[in-house]
Amino acid sequence: MTTNPYALSVTAVRADGRGNVSSYSRNIPANYHGVVTVAADVRDGTSFKLNFNATTLHYFDIAGRITY
Repeated sequence: MTTNPYALSVTAVRADGRGNVSSYSRNIPANYHGVVTVAADVRDGTSFKLNFNATTLHYFDIAGRITY
């Protein structure tokens, strides 16, 4: 993460809508600049998206890099 002014949680969710890829959400503190593993040991070819949930009423941009 390179920009996240508020704490948030991230969950990996199957793109076909059949549930979560992982059984937990990762909490990311505000202004965290490290690497976060959201889902590991995901079967090759599994399409998933990341759901970001922040405990704020403010809209903000999230920027970062995706590595796989």
